[in-house]
Amino acid sequence: LEHFINWYDGGAQGNPLCRDKVRVFDFEMATIEHVYAENATERDEELDTLLDTLGNLTILSQFENNNVGAASFAEKRAVFAASTSALNQQIAAEPVWTADIILARKLRLVEIGTKVFII
Repeated sequence: LEHFINWYDGGAQGNPLCRDKVRVFDFEMATIEHVYAENATERDEELDTLLDTLGNLTILSQFENNNVGAASFAEKRAVFAASTSALNQQIAAEPVWTADIILARKLRLVEIGTKVFII
């Protein structure tokens, strides 16, 4: 979905265009990161119910993931902001990480996916 953000944000008109056709990903080096950490030191009951949902997950390199681990959202924001991923930069733009943001992000990702991947 990362490469179709501009198309989607521009109104999703016509056929989706990939913004970067030359980038190569090493999926063996990619990891799924929980924005609200699986092992957060400060637990939030509301966020715990959304822990493994799409809106709370993102992709980071193994190196980035190892560096953030169980860190709080405030501590992870710098890593997300420095990411080359627009999706991660959008996460970093959030001042706090709440259940409402997780749910809204999930809906956005699903909507983008259903517009890009038409069966």
